Amino acid sequence: MRKQPKTIPKKIKDKLLVEAMHRCCLCPEHRIITEIHHIVPISEEGPNTEDNLMVVCPTCHAKIERIKSMYTPKQLKMYKEKWVNLCWERKLPIEECIKSAPGILIFSFHNQTPPEPNFVGREDMLETITKWYESPDVKIGTLIGWGGFGKSALARKWYESLKENNIQPGGIFWWGFYRNPHLDRFLEELLRYLAQGRVDLSEVKTSWQKAERIKEFITEREYLIILDGLEVMQKEEKEEFGAMKDRDFQEILRYIPDSNFKGLCLITTRFQLTDIERHPSYKKLDIEELSKEDTKLLFKKVGVKGTEEEIETVWREFGGHTLSLVLLANYLGAGGDIKKAKEIPPFTSDKEARGKAHKILLWYDKQLDENRRQFMKIFSLFRQSVGEEEFDEVFLPRIEMEPFHFKLMVDDLCQRRLISKHSEFRLMTLDSQTLHIPLIP
Repeated sequence: MRKQPKTIPKKIKDKLLVEAMHRCCLCPEHRIITEIHHIVPISEEGPNTEDNLMVVCPTCHAKIERIKSMYTPKQLKMYKEKWVNLCWERKLPIEECIKSAPGILIFSFHNQTPPEPNFVGREDMLETITKWYESPDVKIGTLIGWGGFGKSALARKWYESLKENNIQPGGIFWWGFYRNPHLDRFLEELLRYLAQGRVDLSEVKTSWQKAERIKEFITEREYLIILDGLEVMQKEEKEEFGAMKDRDFQEILRYIPDSNFKGLCLITTRFQLTDIERHPSYKKLDIEELSKEDTKLLFKKVGVKGTEEEIETVWREFGGHTLSLVLLANYLGAGGDIKKAKEIPPFTSDKEARGKAHKILLWYDKQLDENRRQFMKIFSLFRQSVGEEEFDEVFLPRIEMEPFHFKLMVDDLCQRRLISKHSEFRLMTLDSQTLHIPLIP
């Protein structure tokens, strides 16, 4: 094995220092006294390459070395890239770069809802969320609706419109509770993000301590905090329906509207937020069924064949249930005949809405061949995204297919919208509603 060089080549060191303008890439002050840090440590065979090195100040260097979990290698690379880009792409004087630096905080996403390519309509709702963000009098906005009505998809669509609406938060934190309903981990990651290395998390042990420290940092800059699927953290008992299960979480939600919080805390949930619903800085938007006109847009966008009268009939039979209509449209696909929708019996009450989506997925199951069905059986066992390494180690040994045909099958399932491609060539389920529904006998 080739030995690691003892010193960093001068040519690489000089280039890094010039690109960073001899400033720390990490701290808000971007101090001028600097050192070179290995993003992946030498002890872990991190190389002396430009990609694995960054300029930091002695204080940041010491913190990173002392608290190994403070930043991931990916996060460190993002900080380096953002600072260098700020210095050179904008061609600003160094003083202006430092003034702009508070706005380059990297974003922190935990189980973010994937984009819905066939999202249609709901322009008034998107505009309402934008107004919430722009209003200094609104600090918490909540999208409330039953499962499958499109709350998470709406939040994601609005997030994608930030640049278009010229909304530039100082930081964005997204937490999906459907797949990670653990209070302590949520509080720890939120504190890690807000504190940016100023807190030794190993010394903040209890949920109460984490909540108190979060309150110290959450008003420092303009944040967009998205809490998706909050109902899993709320009570369902009649007397306390909608209240938070944990007092520490309750304290944070009560603190935000009472504080000098800037930006917006956007929440999606099935339940009312009874702990703060009377506060003047709290707003809510009831997410109801997909409208008749938006349903027509959906089927037109996907390319389903059918008259307006036929689409209206399907809309009425499905009660405007968004998830069911999206699943149906995606299954029928371009050129599909809407008359096939009659193969699924209509439902007559809101309580049957989730069952309707279940029936559609069972209908999907009947249309799949054995290999696709086997893929979905295995896939539904994963609670996180699935990548190529899982394909090689888990899927292919159980599905007798050549890798080329396996890839074609995966692409076909993506086109059917049973699964969706996510970042870094990984796959995840269509949304949290369909994660562990059917296909497992």
